[in-house]
Order: sequence, then C-alpha cells, then structure tokens
Amino acid sequence: MRGNVILGILTAIIGLLVAVNPEASLEVIVVLLGVSAIVNSFYSLKSVRILSDDSAFRKTVIVRSLVGLIAGLVAVIFPFAMADIIQRVVKLLLVVLGCYLVVSAILGFVMLSRLSGAPESKKNLLVEIMCSILIAVFLFILPADFGVRIIRILGIVLAVFGALYTLYAFRKKKVVKLNTDDVTVNDAE
Repeated sequence: MRGNVILGILTAIIGLLVAVNPEASLEVIVVLLGVSAIVNSFYSLKSVRILSDDSAFRKTVIVRSLVGLIAGLVAVIFPFAMADIIQRVVKLLLVVLGCYLVVSAILGFVMLSRLSGAPESKKNLLVEIMCSILIAVFLFILPADFGVRIIRILGIVLAVFGALYTLYAFRKKKVVKLNTDDVTVNDAE
C-alpha cells in the first residue's frame, strides 16, 4: 500500500515537471525511448532470436534489433535534434493530413453535385465536407510549438492522475488499516 502512495506522488511530481517545463521533458522522453530501444534490441538479440530455428526469423530479429539499436543510440546521443526532428515530422504530417482533407472536401462537393435524390445522404455528405474543411483549417493554423502544448497538457493530466491515485491509495490504505484494527480475537474455551 505504501508503494502505491509513493507511486502516486511520483506520478504527480513527474506530471508537474512535464507541465512546467515541456521542452526539457520532451528531450527526457526522447532519451528514455532511446534507452528503451537499446535495451529492447539487446533483449531481442539474446532472448527472442533463439525462439525459432527458422533462419528468416532470426535474420528479421537481427535486422530489427540493429535498427532499434541505431535509433536508440541516435536518440540518446542527440536528444535535442531528435525532439526537433519529431516535432517537424509531426507538423509535416499534419500539413499532409490538412491537404488530404481539403482535397477530400473538394471531391466531396463533386460527389454531392452528382448525387441524385437521397436527401439524407446529401445532408450527411455535406456535414462530412464541412467537418473536413474545419479540421483542415485547424491543422493549418496550429502554432509551431503545438507539440510543447500537447506535452504540457499531458503533464497536467498526469499530475492530476497521480494526485487522484495517491488519494485513492491513501484511502485504501486507511480502510485496510481500519479493518485490521476492528478485528477482535475470541479466546476459545
């Protein structure tokens, strides 16, 4: 029980740290993911590779492990660059998604003009087109530091979760203690 209270407190503290300083937290997350990739690569080479005698399986495990090892080392050695690259790639993907939604909306208007009858279907298609346009506009106007904002929000969520978990674990500990205090021992005659 005490371990759960400590876990909750640590979770809340980590959440607060992430919320207060998301830039540094992103770099720490990249380093932790890099270390995880390195450990997973060595584990795969040592334990997973021997699960099958199939040469294709073993070669796949080796290639996967080497890719994980290289990615992990890059993440550990260059965390600032990796964090920046991740944010740029995500921003690029959001722009690509925004472009897709615009094209989808344009093609939706073409489909709408060709759709005869079925007023309910026309209405649903028009709603889909409008949602596509709104989401695309949102994706295009996201600020450059959107990743930092998302991490800050996740930090706040983590801090609240940690605090609630601490309260839950503390109250559960109290209930267990009360139950053990209420037990009376009757002497057998």
